[in-house]
Amino acid sequence: MTDKVDFLLIGGGLASAQAARSIREAGATGRVMIVTSEPELPYNRPPLSKGYLQGKESRESIFVKPPAFWDEQKVEIVTGRTATTIDRAAHTVTLDDGRILGYAKLLYATGSEPRKPNAPGADLKG
Repeated sequence: MTDKVDFLLIGGGLASAQAARSIREAGATGRVMIVTSEPELPYNRPPLSKGYLQGKESRESIFVKPPAFWDEQKVEIVTGRTATTIDRAAHTVTLDDGRILGYAKLLYATGSEPRKPNAPGADLKG
């Protein structure tokens, strides 16, 4: 059985969080869902390493918005899941737990991973 979503946002970073906010600010009333492999709500990466992990900021300070915001805006957040298959023709995404999500609009914003260049000195610190 396919679960229908109007706006499916894959990736739990700032891009998906801002997209969800923008969808609601534009007046859209359809079902909005963020799917993230992270175990947490969308959070800002710089404050994580520069504040929270150094003991300078509270844990709550890293989150893009508090949990109540997502509830008020009716944005569903599915944590700890990854998209394994995207079928653009059928407008479906299959998650790693087998759940199938149908979508009207899809944003794929999973970010990137840094790549080390194959150049002299690339392994130096800093």
